[in-house]
Amino acid sequence: MKVAIAILAAAATAFAASAATTFTVDDLSPGDGITADCYVVLWRSSAKLRNGIRPTVLESDGERAYVKVDGEVYPLRPVGQYIYESVTLRGDGANPAPTVRVAANLKTSRHDVNDEGLEIRDLKGGMKVTYGGQTQTIQVLGEYACPATAAE
Repeated sequence: MKVAIAILAAAATAFAASAATTFTVDDLSPGDGITADCYVVLWRSSAKLRNGIRPTVLESDGERAYVKVDGEVYPLRPVGQYIYESVTLRGDGANPAPTVRVAANLKTSRHDVNDEGLEIRDLKGGMKVTYGGQTQTIQVLGEYACPATAAE
């Protein structure tokens, strides 16, 4: 009986280890993301400045977004507010790359219009990334910026 319990415990431990997340959400490199007047950028809440800039984990201009998983940059399309999915499958027909889905639950922590006329919103929350059937959540901070519209 003790042997059976030990075997079951070992099997449960092995299953839990195999169910652990096996992908990495990487920081985007300069040039991997977007350059537009209106954008959303997210970075890990623990990110340190590098050359005066926080490395981002997601960049979006409202029509497309980018995230890097396991060293590969995935173009995403918006399917809801702060929800994005892979634009295309990568790989060959026999071995398609896993799809990527990002769902960020964000709140505005500050809202302002700066001296250059940009509407700026500081964002914070969680970014859930699903890749290859596995999911992980990253705590993020970020920024929404867009030229402020003239009052009518």
